[in-house]
Amino acid sequence: MQSNGFNLLNILLIAGVIQGFLFNIITFFKNKLSNKAILFLNLTVFFLSANNLQAWLINKNFISSNFYIKYMQIPWYFFLVPMFYLFLINYLKFNKRYKFFLVFSIVLFAVAVITRLVLLIYLNTHDYSQVYIDGFINQYNLIEETVIFVYSISIFYYSVYIIFTYKKELLYILNFDNLNWIKFFLFFSMGLVLLWIIALYKSHELSKFNPSKYYDPIRISISILIYWLGYHGTNQLRFVNNRIFIRNQIRSRIAVNQPVKIRNEDGVDDKKQQAQFIEIDSYINNTKKFTDAKLSLESLAEELKISTSFLSSIINKGNKTSFTDYINDYRVNQAKELLKDVEYANYKILSIGMESGFNSKSTFYSAFKKHTGITPVQYKKSVLNFDEQ
Repeated sequence: MQSNGFNLLNILLIAGVIQGFLFNIITFFKNKLSNKAILFLNLTVFFLSANNLQAWLINKNFISSNFYIKYMQIPWYFFLVPMFYLFLINYLKFNKRYKFFLVFSIVLFAVAVITRLVLLIYLNTHDYSQVYIDGFINQYNLIEETVIFVYSISIFYYSVYIIFTYKKELLYILNFDNLNWIKFFLFFSMGLVLLWIIALYKSHELSKFNPSKYYDPIRISISILIYWLGYHGTNQLRFVNNRIFIRNQIRSRIAVNQPVKIRNEDGVDDKKQQAQFIEIDSYINNTKKFTDAKLSLESLAEELKISTSFLSSIINKGNKTSFTDYINDYRVNQAKELLKDVEYANYKILSIGMESGFNSKSTFYSAFKKHTGITPVQYKKSVLNFDEQ
């Protein structure tokens, strides 16, 4: 009789398999997998689901008594790390050539499958005892997993190396994503790598492949992590692509920079200071300076080559408000323009806020409500009758 723990494992496995394949189907019909990052992310989820389905069939003794079906276990997990790496470099907008790597991985996988098939044909056509065949297959499984482990760890290490050392190459994507969610994924994956090392060591020590008490926790943990990556990665990719498109649209409307001819002066009368404010205001509006989340009184003063106190005085008297409220008013108006535009009806509201110049969801919602009296979601519903996507 199976234990409750074993039954629970099987339930979790098949539930994860169903969830994974549903994710693939929904993503296919929704996105058509035209984006390469989404394609490789879906393949990561697919191969995990295929591997777990095979494990579930074995645990439930659904594998046929036919010799070849019984022993022909496909190492679907071989593709987990390679597909994640391909997703990563496409998400990061790297101009790396990855076709050779993809072909090389497919060839290695094919070699593993063909080697197993050849060995099975050899074993089945010779008069070996069942004990010998089981022992031989266990040893082959152990060798196969060790090779896959070395290959996977090499790719995983390089992925970590990219995220934490490729500062210059990551500058573009860092304009839209701080990559903390990928670092979170890699951090917890390191823990699973340690568990895999322990399980592999125990397999060698016991001369038996895949002792369930070591591998079952890994399989469940990887499933949770990969499915989280699938859903979060898809949403994050949509968020980043939204931001890139919006930023390009905003930049296409930027006027040619007109130099601001203002110098530090003492005792400026109100009329002249108002004229100075109009000049600065025109510069900020035409160049869309307010969309820069890092814009500050100090950085703008440095750019205009005037003191921060002089700039603050011009804005306070010219607009009757603080620099922060003045810039946020521009940002809120920019967000309102985008929110009521049907072209952006299916864009994530946060992507609109971030590209309007806000640096977080909390500051966006707080400033928007302060200036309009309602939240961005309420505003969007009122002008488009759209729910947040």
